[in-house]
This record gives sequence, C-alpha cells and structure tokens, in this order.
Amino acid sequence: MAESASAAVAREQWLQRVADGGEIRITRIGACDPQRPPVILIPGMFTAHRFWISDSDIGLAALLAARGFCCYLPDRRGLGDSPAVPAGVRAGLREHLEEDLPRLADHVADAHHRPAFWAGHSFGGIMASLAVSRGYGGAAAGLLLFATQYAVDKRALSLPWSLFTRAVTHMLGRVPAHRVGLGPEDESPAAMDDACRWVSTGRRGNWLTDALARIDCPALAMVGAADHVDPPAGCRRFFDALGSRDKHFEIAGRQSGYKDDYNHPGILVSRNARDDIWPRVAEWLETQQSAQRGQ
Repeated sequence: MAESASAAVAREQWLQRVADGGEIRITRIGACDPQRPPVILIPGMFTAHRFWISDSDIGLAALLAARGFCCYLPDRRGLGDSPAVPAGVRAGLREHLEEDLPRLADHVADAHHRPAFWAGHSFGGIMASLAVSRGYGGAAAGLLLFATQYAVDKRALSLPWSLFTRAVTHMLGRVPAHRVGLGPEDESPAAMDDACRWVSTGRRGNWLTDALARIDCPALAMVGAADHVDPPAGCRRFFDALGSRDKHFEIAGRQSGYKDDYNHPGILVSRNARDDIWPRVAEWLETQQSAQRGQ
C-alpha cells in the first residue's frame, strides 16, 4: 500500500484487484477512531473520489474525518486515480456493484469489525442502496442518499432516447463529460449501457423497488430544491420505496431554512454546503451512532 498524508487529513491509497481482472483505486481518509463506524462514499457518474474531497483537503470526507469517521472512497474502473482498464475487462456499473464493491465492503468489515454507513450521490446513491440491500459487508449502520433517483426525467437514459445515447457513446468510445459540462470524468460505453439499462428496467419492472424495500437500516435522503438533474419529486419517490422505518427526507432550499436552493452537485460541492449541508450530515451520523450504541 502506498501511503500519503497532509497536515490536514491522513490519506492512504491502494489498488484493489478482483477476479475478472478489474482494478479500482481506494482512497481512505482520516486517522480512524475505533469508536466511530466507517463510512463508504460512492460518487455518481462523471465523477470520482475528488467529489468527496479535493486535493487541497476540502470536502465532506474531510469534515467527517475531522469528526473521527474513517471514510473509504472508491474510484470506479478507469476513473479518477484508478488505472486504465485492461483490454478485455468490462468497466460498467454492473462490475462495480457485483465485483468491486463486495470486495471493498469485506475489507472495511475486516478492518473495523462493525457495521459501516453507506453514502452515495446521484447514481452513486443507487449503487450504495443496492449494496446495502444485498448485505455487502454485513448489516449496514445507515444509508445516506444525495440527489438519488431514477424515475423522473433522465431522458437521455430512458427509452427511446437512450438508444441514441448508447450509439453515440459507442461511436466515440466514451462520453466526453468534461467537454460537454457533465463532470470531470469521461464514462465508458459499458457504464452508459448499464445506466440506461437500470433506468429503463427500473421503470418498467420491480427489481429496483423490490431491492429498496429490503433496506431496513436508518436512512437520510437529501436533494437540492434547484436540482433539475435528479429533481425532488423523483428523489422522494426513491426515498418512499425504502423499507426503513427510521428514515428522513429533506429538500435543501431556502424555504426549509437552508442558505441556498442547491443544485445537483452544489448540495455537496458548493461554498454554502460547507456550513449548511456537511455539518447536518455529520450530526446525523453521530446521532445514529449514539442511538445504536445505546441499543
């Protein structure tokens, strides 16, 4: 394991390999407090671990680390600090969910011997939810969702428009996300195929809602009032499908007392989010930890 640290946040990175030849880079943030449960943070599409913490140690993961939470941030295959994808290895969302995240969850469980919190933004929230529903690493301590849904809008990922999305992605060999303003990371054709498939089959069938119904850990879902990528109506529908009895839904906007009407990325990566959203997340985690410790 190659280890690096800064004056502000302790960091450790290592390469995780799985049986199909896939490789992802894991970044661990924080000098772990054994009294705190770990937190697994899954970024959405077109982003990687720097969504949660910048190279200058600014981000939700940095705040959580300062509060004593050990954070694990995976970079999907070919994204962020992960190496280029070897020939013949698929780099889709399916592989991340079925191959990479179970290995990460087992590592976290072995290192901490206590349930982990799972968190995800946008499509990362869908993957975090599916990981929890499948019991990766054992029972989850809780689930945090930010701007997570699949049922409203998502035109480019749903039929018939998804046929064009997939065709163009395969023709170019990638989604030029940075060039068109979608995010810093270009997505592979395999990832876009999976995203389109999950949205389309999730809307037509019950596999996603059935998976969400199996989740019974505490959950907090937040969405920005000005989020037009994953709007509040869709996020509320996703939240309502969770089987959890202890769950809370918040629309982060001025009308509900927040400093801003947050947009899709801004709910976590804006100046106001530092004082408005991040402490709220840390307080929820601490409240859940205290409640579970007292049981």
